[in-house]
Amino acid sequence: QNNIYGAYLIAWDEKNGRESAAQKAAAAEAQAGKGFLSVRRCVEYNEEGYNECLASGLSEAECKKASCVRDEVVTPGAVVGDLAAKAVGSDIDWLVNANDLEAYVSAITNAILNRMFAEGIGLLHSALSTSGEGGEGSGGAVSSAQSQCSQFLGTAAYNECLNAMQSGLDIKEFQKKYLTSLIDQELIYQNQLLGTKQATLTILNQSIGILNQLKDCRQGTIPAELTQVQGAVSVAANQITQIQSDIIALQVKQQEIKTAAEAAEMARLWSQVAGVVNPALTYSLVLAAQDETSQKQAGMNTYQQQLNDCQLQSAGE
Repeated sequence: QNNIYGAYLIAWDEKNGRESAAQKAAAAEAQAGKGFLSVRRCVEYNEEGYNECLASGLSEAECKKASCVRDEVVTPGAVVGDLAAKAVGSDIDWLVNANDLEAYVSAITNAILNRMFAEGIGLLHSALSTSGEGGEGSGGAVSSAQSQCSQFLGTAAYNECLNAMQSGLDIKEFQKKYLTSLIDQELIYQNQLLGTKQATLTILNQSIGILNQLKDCRQGTIPAELTQVQGAVSVAANQITQIQSDIIALQVKQQEIKTAAEAAEMARLWSQVAGVVNPALTYSLVLAAQDETSQKQAGMNTYQQQLNDCQLQSAGE
């Protein structure tokens, strides 16, 4: 709990708990609707995810479904089931002769053929707009890449996965490459964070030395800041120990990723790393730590000035 990875794991457990609750709610809804799910309408979208989805080449309908964050029931499942039962049992005597039946079959067949033609033209246009020299099979490659990368939809890895699949890389190798790169970036920031915290600890220890001299100069009067600085030293030392432990854990996990041979093992490592390691967040911690170092340096300068003033005053007496 007291470090970034503990916080991520707690958040991950919360995510799994919510997903489990959602699955149980869906099962209960299906049971209440006698096997029929309710008709729902999305009322709130994740605009950023929606735009990224459109940029990836998926259709507007697919992107709306993927980026929906809140929906509402339009027609309960029980009502859907009752309407279906009524339709199945309804009287179809209006089909009074073979000519009527032939007309309806002909209309339905024409509608199906028109829809197939329209879909075919749409797919052709998509394939041509994706690559001017796509040739035969390029549409299939895009579709295959989207299928393999669908597990990453809504994450930063999605577009990278699409590019990797279309360049011929298999999904396991992409996961290896992506996670290794992710940990490399994380290690850079973790080491920066470690160096900054060590600099802060050095400044704090120097401040304690100055404050102890100030105490002696004031004939045993303990400066109010001394206890505070001593507490900060303990906190900084514990943080340094934790960061060093995190760096070792990341290096070990990276080695596991590099040697993983089975797809199932790679999937396990992905779930352990992709949702936990966050270089952007660690970088923000580096910036905060650098601000803290500057503040501690300013504090030490103040203590030094107080000591200089005290020593001058003592010398004048």
